Amino acid sequence: MSMKKSSKIAFFGLAIILIFTLTGCGQKSSPGSSGGNDDGGNPAANTGGTVSSDKEAGKNFKQAVEVELPASPALETEEEIRPILKNIFGDLKVTGYSNDVYGAGSLLVEYTPSKKPAPAELPNVTKALKDMGYTTTIEHVDSNVGTAMYEGSKYTLTVTINTATPIVGVSYIKK
Repeated sequence: MSMKKSSKIAFFGLAIILIFTLTGCGQKSSPGSSGGNDDGGNPAANTGGTVSSDKEAGKNFKQAVEVELPASPALETEEEIRPILKNIFGDLKVTGYSNDVYGAGSLLVEYTPSKKPAPAELPNVTKALKDMGYTTTIEHVDSNVGTAMYEGSKYTLTVTINTATPIVGVSYIKK
């Protein structure tokens, strides 16, 4: 395997690990919550960490605090992708981000959707991105998480749908 190919595989592996870290490994605190045993009104806290219905997801969405994305070269692509996500997952709030991930203007964004995200929706994301000219590199779906990587002309996207948190995470990695 060439050095370039192995570096790219390692790079994408890190992107996936970072997405899982942001979307699934850690309990988020609701506004006003201490982050301890108090659930702060978080509907996920009442269901073993899983939002079990669109109604609970809607409550979680209302409680989510939206943050503004920083200036980034990836914003143009993020603005192209967000309507696709909104069409599939309902209204979205940006509730977290990592800027300049891996340098060179990459961006990682956490969206809290107004309806419960389901990994089974990943094929809908894939179809919409293919219609925009992206190709699928890898796709994995299980009962709680769906993750796929897409190659575009300017960015490689990694989309993670996590039912338990509930978060839709997208990394925009500049090529």
